[in-house]
Amino acid sequence: QEDIDKLAEWTAEFKKHREWFAVDTVVHSDAADPAVRLDGVVMPNKAAAIYRFTQLTTSQTYPAAPVRLPGLDPDKVYEVSPLDVSLDLAKQDIANGQSPLGWWKAEGVKMTGRALATYGIRPPALHPAQAVLFKAVLAPVESAE
Repeated sequence: QEDIDKLAEWTAEFKKHREWFAVDTVVHSDAADPAVRLDGVVMPNKAAAIYRFTQLTTSQTYPAAPVRLPGLDPDKVYEVSPLDVSLDLAKQDIANGQSPLGWWKAEGVKMTGRALATYGIRPPALHPAQAVLFKAVLAPVESAE
């Protein structure tokens, strides 16, 4: 039953973003560390993207270096946050002693597309063969009232 419940959570998360996957551009980032992989899908208008960070094998470095997020508009500000199914790392048995990431929370962090593509963002520390999902969505423009 636990596996069925987990599958239901993932199915519900996919349905929330289903329209994104139909027309998005697939992207991947070249990481210096061959033990990690980052790929994702970016909406054609670059308003949003979903990325998957995967720890393929054990890295020579710990924690993993920042990963660059390709495909975003460099001049726009994005809110980067975990997808609901990846928010609770402990629930996924991914809590392996790393101090919490400041951005790994529902409200995430705001960064420019340029900063995300140039410097990147630090992913959570994972065990081999584990992955997490997170999104980058255009931040609302704040009025100057």
